[in-house]
Amino acid sequence: MKRITGLIVVLLVAFMLNAVAVAQDDAVSLCGTFSGSANLLPTVSSLLGLSLTLSFGNLTAISNTNFTVLPSVSATQRFTLEYALDPLTFGTDVNLGVVPLAFQSWDVYARLDLPDTTIGDGDGAPSFGGYLRADATILPAFASTSTLYLSMDVGPLSASSKSVVGIVPFSFQTQRFDLSIDFLSAAFGEGDVYSMDGKLETRIDVLPTLGTTVWLDLSLSFGDLGIRSYTSLDVIPTVAGTTVFTLTYSIESITLTSKTTFDLSPFGFDSEYIKIDVVVYDGLSFYGWGQFASGGPSAGIGFSYAFCTESN
Repeated sequence: MKRITGLIVVLLVAFMLNAVAVAQDDAVSLCGTFSGSANLLPTVSSLLGLSLTLSFGNLTAISNTNFTVLPSVSATQRFTLEYALDPLTFGTDVNLGVVPLAFQSWDVYARLDLPDTTIGDGDGAPSFGGYLRADATILPAFASTSTLYLSMDVGPLSASSKSVVGIVPFSFQTQRFDLSIDFLSAAFGEGDVYSMDGKLETRIDVLPTLGTTVWLDLSLSFGDLGIRSYTSLDVIPTVAGTTVFTLTYSIESITLTSKTTFDLSPFGFDSEYIKIDVVVYDGLSFYGWGQFASGGPSAGIGFSYAFCTESN
């Protein structure tokens, strides 16, 4: 197994170096995020993460590394290579355990984007789109699926269908219908600094089990102050849901966020979440958060540094 892991890593590195050489005349960009978080309550744990995205021409190489430092040391690595040749996209994902060293999975996929079609003119003209995607797991055990996604937009109304069929082994896995309407969209004030938005969504799952969920999303923006109400309600097979009230206020480089969650069936308080984000300078930020819930308090701190460079 270690030989397989090492061979895959060598092949990925060789492919990336070869792609860089082929695409040396194209602009090359390297973007990444280095982040860390630590939970202080109810128990102590910490995590470090490094995400890198290398893009040149039609090729994109992505590396995601996660290190768990506490309560025990472990690390995982995910490599993604993707080549886009409109309307086709080909890609592969490899997941590895670094500490301890272990091969986890190897997947490949291909996606065909269907042409966007608009019938008529004007804001209310219906438009259609979608994609056909094939996924295959090569290791540890072979399996494959195909996905057909179709969408339609007519003014503020949107509808979509997602069908997933297992090829090996054969099975009907997913059939889902989504419907949404943007029933409120308004901006006012000098420079449109104030806004109101509202969206109603519903999802009907036919496979693997029958279910229906409704979402209501309302938001207000008053300059630096944002107010949002997000309600999620399961109707079938049982009635259950939550409402989350979010308040966001920004003061120069500091952002304060409060999220209050209520259960709807039966109605009652669920949790209160408070977070403070501080941007130190471009790309670097620190944050601290605390949550009060029926299960007890929890709290944590973290940081994030994002960067991006480009060269010809």
